[in-house]
Amino acid sequence: MEVVELFKDALTYPTKDFSKLLILGVLAFVATIPFFVMVLPLFFGSDVTALAGMAVIGLLGALLVLILDIIYAGYGLNIIKKTIALEEGLPEFDWGQMIIDGIKVFILGIIYAIIPTILSAIIGFLGIGLSTFAISADSMSTFLVANFFVFFIIGIIYLIFGLLYIVALGRFAETDSLGAALNVMDVFDKIGQIGWGNYILWIIVLLILQFVLNFVAGILLAIVIGVIIVAPFFLMYYSRAIGLLYNESKNY
Repeated sequence: MEVVELFKDALTYPTKDFSKLLILGVLAFVATIPFFVMVLPLFFGSDVTALAGMAVIGLLGALLVLILDIIYAGYGLNIIKKTIALEEGLPEFDWGQMIIDGIKVFILGIIYAIIPTILSAIIGFLGIGLSTFAISADSMSTFLVANFFVFFIIGIIYLIFGLLYIVALGRFAETDSLGAALNVMDVFDKIGQIGWGNYILWIIVLLILQFVLNFVAGILLAIVIGVIIVAPFFLMYYSRAIGLLYNESKNY
C-alpha cells in the first residue's frame, strides 16, 4: 500500500463507527472536568481551604487522566491487532482487557524510554569530562563543540528508540509478547522489511498530518465538541496507521 493510500485509510477509519468515537470522547471529556473545576475552591473559604480543595481536585483529575490514558492505550493496541489481522471495523470495548493491554503498553513505553535515558546519561557524563577538559584548557571552541556533539548524539539516540518503539507496538500487537517487542534486533529487521525509505516517508507524512490536525484541534477545543472528538480521533487514526505500516513488513 502506498503511503498516501495508507493515510487515507487511517484518516477515514474513525468514521466507521461514530458511537465508539463518541464513547471514547465522552470519557476524555469526563477526565478533563476536574481541571475545569479546580479554580472553583478559590471562590469559597480561606486560602488554605481553597488550596486544599484545588489539590484534591487536581489529584482526582490526574488519576482520571491516568486511567483514561491506560484505556486509550489498550484500545489503540486492539486497533493495531485488528488491522494486522486484516480485520475491518473498530474493535468492541472489552474494558478489562483494554486496561490490561494498556498497562502492558505503558510498560513497553517506559522500557523504550529507560534504555536511551541510560545511554544518554553515560554520554552526558563523558560530555561533562570533555567540557571540564575544555574549560581547564581555556578552549571555549572545544567546550562548545563537545556540548554540541553530546546533545546531537543524545538526540539521535532518542530518535532511534522513538522509531523503534512505533514498530515495537506493532510487534507487540502481533505476538502479544513484551519479550518479542523488546527484541530490538527483531524490531530493526521489521523496519528493514517495511523499508527504511517507506518508514521515514511515513514519519514525515505523519508529522505533517499531526501539524494540520493539531491546528484544527486548537480551533475545535474552543468548544466542548472538540474535546469529545479530537482525542479519540487521534487515537483511532494513529493506531490504524501503525497497523497498516506494520503490515508492509508482510509484503517483504
